[in-house]
Amino acid sequence: MGSINGASDILAHPWFKDMDVEALLSYSVEPPFIPEKNENGDYKEYFNVKEGKKAMEDSIIPQENLRAIKKNKDLFKGFSSGSV
Repeated sequence: MGSINGASDILAHPWFKDMDVEALLSYSVEPPFIPEKNENGDYKEYFNVKEGKKAMEDSIIPQENLRAIKKNKDLFKGFSSGSV
């Protein structure tokens, strides 16, 4: 992630200042919200989970954006970000 000291650098960020990492690692942190399971014993309806390849595409990139990406896929052909 571009840090010198690994996780220590990340955990030193102010966003994590109130986080008890030891409690988190020992699974003793109470989650702020626990969704209820449905009658099948899962969370499928709660998270609106779809199945198959189309579901994967929809969950990552909205279909309208995916169509635009596919239409313009050669727009940056040969482009280099400068990274090695």
